[in-house]
Amino acid sequence: MHKPRRYFLFPIAKFGLKKYLDYGLTGGYGKLYAHDGRNDGGEYGSGGLLQGKKYMFSITMNAPQEAFCDKSQFFEGKSVDELFFGLHKAFNFLGMEPLKTFVCFDIMSNPQLDIDKVRLQRHLEVCGF
Repeated sequence: MHKPRRYFLFPIAKFGLKKYLDYGLTGGYGKLYAHDGRNDGGEYGSGGLLQGKKYMFSITMNAPQEAFCDKSQFFEGKSVDELFFGLHKAFNFLGMEPLKTFVCFDIMSNPQLDIDKVRLQRHLEVCGF
């Protein structure tokens, strides 16, 4: 899944990401998940039917890489994946496991498209693609 990071929120469009996920998860009942997991005596979030499937986030953002994982910087020591915790949990709810997230940093202020293309190719190879 590719996600541009805009203004630290999901896009607020007529058919934004939240609405897309709401429709997908509601329509996916019985196909993507059987229940929330507790129906079979399991824990909440264990009823996904996509066990063994994986997902990968590919994210573009203008923030520089050094703004992450440093408590003195803007994101207060949080990683990119921590910013997308809720979206990760939506995929986990379906039973999916994450591959390593790919991020292109500083895309407006200091674009490195040729380097990012090479990095993406290597990333995909490491992930088995």
